[in-house]
Amino acid sequence: MRYGVEILWPVLLVQHRMLRVSLGYLDHSRRHQAITYALEAVIEEALREDFGMQGQTIIDHWLRLDPAIDIFEKLDSRGAMFCSWSKTERNQRFASLLSSFDLMFGVEGVQQTAGSVSPRELKRWEGVEWPDPNW
Repeated sequence: MRYGVEILWPVLLVQHRMLRVSLGYLDHSRRHQAITYALEAVIEEALREDFGMQGQTIIDHWLRLDPAIDIFEKLDSRGAMFCSWSKTERNQRFASLLSSFDLMFGVEGVQQTAGSVSPRELKRWEGVEWPDPNW
């Protein structure tokens, strides 16, 4: 929770990346850019605070999210999975969850680390209603 707003990390990060990329194609002002950069700074600070040593890794994965690859479609299973995790699991596996948005995720021959989110695991969460995230 930041500034009185409850939003799930995967949703916030996907929406912000869509905003950032869309500003490259839409007519906008310096004010829009300034507000977007300010939001980005708040998100980075919060990620470092919430995820500690993994904060920078998570930021790196977040900044590589590509909204051009059906990111909202992918958010469905990943959001449901994230909601099902305990706080400890979220801390341990969130970087892996973000990396699963990548185009190369699940491609045969691309190595996965221990504790990584697997394509099979994500498949189980497709079309499933998101569980209560137990804020």
